[in-house]
Amino acid sequence: MRGNALIRSKAGQTLMRPSVIAAAIAFAVTVVAGFYADYQNRVVHRQQARADVSEQLGLVRARLEGNINGNIQLVRGLAAVIAAQPDIGQEQFGKIAQRLIGDHSQLRNIAGAPELVISLMYPMQGNERAIGLDYRENEQQRDAALRAVESRQMILAGPVDLLQGGQGFIARFPVFVDDGNGGDHLWGLVSAVIDVDRLYADSGLLAPDLPIEVAIAGKDAMADDSTVFFGSSEIFGDDPALSQVTLPSGNWRMAAIP
Repeated sequence: MRGNALIRSKAGQTLMRPSVIAAAIAFAVTVVAGFYADYQNRVVHRQQARADVSEQLGLVRARLEGNINGNIQLVRGLAAVIAAQPDIGQEQFGKIAQRLIGDHSQLRNIAGAPELVISLMYPMQGNERAIGLDYRENEQQRDAALRAVESRQMILAGPVDLLQGGQGFIARFPVFVDDGNGGDHLWGLVSAVIDVDRLYADSGLLAPDLPIEVAIAGKDAMADDSTVFFGSSEIFGDDPALSQVTLPSGNWRMAAIP
């Protein structure tokens, strides 16, 4: 019959009409094209989602980096004053520190430690327990303090548990003064405690509408340290978007997922 999809060859084999073969090929092509289009859509969606995560992470990183460096610059000024006036007393220290901190709420306190023993403090109220702390004898803070002295550079440590309660990042500046003979000698350390929760909040990490999950690693600003001090360590293993917080004395590594 002319309408039959099957025809007989001379050898007696049953063959399909060309129109049927063409329809089958077209159907197969349509199916493959559909799968490919779906695959492409999923790839594009993943790429867009990753780009969105990277953009959000970049904004958080910039705020975090800016807040940290802003705090550090404030304290650097006090360290410079002490280098010029090594005989500074508590009253003068307090007045200068008060002007520096002002309403800067991320800084919990600024301390001076001549010969590595804290004897100068602002504000004094609420931080009395830190007076008399000898960095050389405090197991938790000794290594970072001595590293600052040996490197002659500011060292950012933390987060650490504070004697006053809570946690903080501690920026320590070694102060060297002119010895009058063309050299210098160690005066001690100026340190500032940056409140962990205030820093995170002001940087947007604690915002309830933050569309990403963030983890931060690199305790004591050591980027090769795998210790995760903010967020879940599992984020680093979940193919995250990555970024780096550049600090005056090291780096933190950041990871984020949707």
